[in-house]
Amino acid sequence: MGQAIRIYYAFCPQKAGTPGAYLTYQRKLADKILNHGFENMFQIGFDREKISKGKNGKPYWAGEGEIGFNVSNTNGLVACGISVRKKYGGFEIGVDAEKPRKVRMPVLRKCCSPEEISYILNGQAGSIEEIRGTEGGDGVGFKGIVELGEEGRQRFSQIWTLKESYIKMTGEGLAFPLQQVNFRIGKKIDGGFNITCSQPAFFAQRMVGGYWISVCANGQAEVVWKELSVDSLS
Repeated sequence: MGQAIRIYYAFCPQKAGTPGAYLTYQRKLADKILNHGFENMFQIGFDREKISKGKNGKPYWAGEGEIGFNVSNTNGLVACGISVRKKYGGFEIGVDAEKPRKVRMPVLRKCCSPEEISYILNGQAGSIEEIRGTEGGDGVGFKGIVELGEEGRQRFSQIWTLKESYIKMTGEGLAFPLQQVNFRIGKKIDGGFNITCSQPAFFAQRMVGGYWISVCANGQAEVVWKELSVDSLS
């Protein structure tokens, strides 16, 4: 059957118009990407009418065969993951994509473990104690915004997309305590990342065009990445 999981993504800068119109455009683009993937992998078309919802409201394909898929859209990018059919060793999957950004203190405290915070802040003196701050406060001297440098923003988005991919894979969403999905990230000799997690799952991620894209599966998988152009999907 080939690769177990394929990640298709397309860049789609926002043009003039309302945010609602852009979101509708991205949803239609996601359907086109999924259709491309379904035709390429299974020789069938993607039909939104064949989507049902399972436990916790997670969408699943109720058409021909058992196909795992997941979608993520952020400003400027749509990413879709598709797994081979489960009878061929396919998986439940979750995909998340994000561009590095500023981080509000309550978000960092709520979703990251002290170990992850240390990784994000790269050992800045006193940073973890300041992030804990006083009860109900935003931390000493930060005024609600963590003033991270470029590397810190990259590392937060790297971890955040991994966490999001996990809760999208399980279907539990933000009801699952994010601090319980604790990551350790080390660099490999070849420049990639060695990702380990406190939860039993497989993870892969890539930085493309300034965005982190992360995928989670409920078993060891091989992942292939493919960029699509918007024009090719029209």
